[in-house]
Amino acid sequence: MRHFIYKDINIPEKEYQKLLNDYKIFHQQTSGLDVSYEKVDWDFSEYPTTPDSEGSERMTREFISEMVARVVKKYGKYGTDHVKFLVHEDNWKSSGIWGTNWSYYFSTFSVGYIRWDKDNSANSFGTLNHEDDHAYDAIILTEIGIDINPVLAVKDYDAQTTHGGRYTSLPAYHGYIKFKENKDKLKIMAPYLQGAYKKRLERHTEEIKGMQMTIINLLEQLVYLFRRNANKKTTEVKK
Repeated sequence: MRHFIYKDINIPEKEYQKLLNDYKIFHQQTSGLDVSYEKVDWDFSEYPTTPDSEGSERMTREFISEMVARVVKKYGKYGTDHVKFLVHEDNWKSSGIWGTNWSYYFSTFSVGYIRWDKDNSANSFGTLNHEDDHAYDAIILTEIGIDINPVLAVKDYDAQTTHGGRYTSLPAYHGYIKFKENKDKLKIMAPYLQGAYKKRLERHTEEIKGMQMTIINLLEQLVYLFRRNANKKTTEVKK
């Protein structure tokens, strides 16, 4: 499970690395996924927002699209699995929420908008875990065509598992994910998650091969044009 993270420059590097290491260990013990990270430090003291229906400020989708496009340009459509905006709470402008996930909304990634809690590392971990968890059913269904709901014996994955039934009358699978509440669920989902992320990596490999073939074809065309121009000649038959 590959993460590209836009890390707020206000987040201490040591604490950031601890979060990543804790999250990596968490997945090793539950889903069996190997978690890797790439990051760019970013100044989130200012970023564009727009009010939602309740008047709370939210990071604009135009800004998110622009930032995700940078990742696509560098890594391709399948060069990572998750793109994260990890914003320090001092720069967090979205009152009423601690995070948001968009699955396959911006390109082919899961995109997470995550609040970093400077006073409680468990909250930072829980928000990261929560928003990633929202993406898993979509990733499994999209990449390997399996609906995870019947596997978990639920009707609504997000409402009954990630939110633990908090916002629905349907029976809950486990409690609302605010730290590590989904351990047992991830163990059940492990083979499906591993299959889905493996498929994404295969898509990336094919994507790279496609780009390599394009480069080879272009080079062949350049060589041909060079040879053609170098060997231009005119012949004529004289009486």
